[in-house]
Amino acid sequence: MRLTDLAGRILGAVTAVVLAACAHVDSTPSAVADSTADVESQLMVMVADAAPPHFRPGAGGGGYLDNSRRQRVLRIADGISRDYGARRLDDWPMPSLGVYCVVVRVPAGTSRDAMAKRLEADPRVSWVQPVQRFEVLAQDDAYQGLQSATRRLNLKAVHAVATGQGVRVGVIDTGVDASHPDLKGQLDAPQDFLDPRAAAAEQHGTAVAGVIAARGGNGLGIVGMAPAARVVPLRACRQSEPPSTGATCTTFSLAKALQYAIVSGIRVLNLSLTGPTDKLLSILIDKAVADGAIVVASVDRRVADGGFPASHTKVVAVASRAPASIGRQIILAPGDNVLTTVPGGRWHYVSGDSFSAAHVSGMAALLRERRPGLKPQQFAQLLAGGSAADMTFVLDPCLALARIDARITCDSSAPSATAIVLRPPAT
Repeated sequence: MRLTDLAGRILGAVTAVVLAACAHVDSTPSAVADSTADVESQLMVMVADAAPPHFRPGAGGGGYLDNSRRQRVLRIADGISRDYGARRLDDWPMPSLGVYCVVVRVPAGTSRDAMAKRLEADPRVSWVQPVQRFEVLAQDDAYQGLQSATRRLNLKAVHAVATGQGVRVGVIDTGVDASHPDLKGQLDAPQDFLDPRAAAAEQHGTAVAGVIAARGGNGLGIVGMAPAARVVPLRACRQSEPPSTGATCTTFSLAKALQYAIVSGIRVLNLSLTGPTDKLLSILIDKAVADGAIVVASVDRRVADGGFPASHTKVVAVASRAPASIGRQIILAPGDNVLTTVPGGRWHYVSGDSFSAAHVSGMAALLRERRPGLKPQQFAQLLAGGSAADMTFVLDPCLALARIDARITCDSSAPSATAIVLRPPAT
């Protein structure tokens, strides 16, 4: 073979490789869909896609090791976008549901509802739904008194028999400050579904994490409900601009976090947030519960049904005060003037039903330590003690623990409903 022929063949091969690489570049999303600024113009299109046998969470391309599979799905999605004049913004695999979720922006001047109906009729589409906005349930007027949750729940005595050892709690929220002295060593594999390039330390998520699992015995700060549990921070919400303590999320960011929790086997999930009823999130919650996860959510007392996801029948709904009757079981837990961790190595008094839910998620870790096979339905039944009103129950850690271990006794004659006496299990 002549040298010029060999050089030509090499050049042709290199050109083919370059062109193939360019083909992959074309399928990169043209924008980021995690911003909450324009969700009213966004739709989520579900394309049928069975999970590959070598799937694992957290790999490139939203979770697939085989990028060619993602390219195949996205070619379908791009064809749909072209046909309807939409613009693809982002994508994420949902292997637990057998679909691939693609976020698109509808054309200017086009009704989102009308576009959704047209897409629903397309045989390439499994289903379509709007991207919706959610918010956390915290309050800005935090300093109104002294925090008393630890004394009310008598955690010192409770921790003599359960600390949440070996249990992971997924906190789907804003970012958690991993450098906080009361959270060092308490976090496990943080994930950011908004901007993985930045390590976000935000107030709401840090406060929720502290209520659940702040370190005990370190000579400073506070002690969480389950100090030996591990919090898995799943950042799906973005902190609002100060001085607000609020944060917002979208269907898409929350779905990515739930999907990760399902495939990662996280069996306690805290959702201290609220928003409209959502089809995709409902299906993912159903899947998580079917796999054995206890899902805890805060009640929005401003809404007749308690808000979503607290209104979901398979979720443990929690509030700091008894809401108007919403026709389902509600757990009351501390949520006013709760001392907890905040970014910058500080502690702060916070209030809101978000932190009530965090107490119950910590309770789930305590019970899961003592009974790893505890089913979600059984957890809700164990909490139904100390009735405050019809279908409303006060969180009582001792009573719940005593129901799974007869060696744990509670002093029901004490002045406080949660004052307890524990007999540690015999060794």
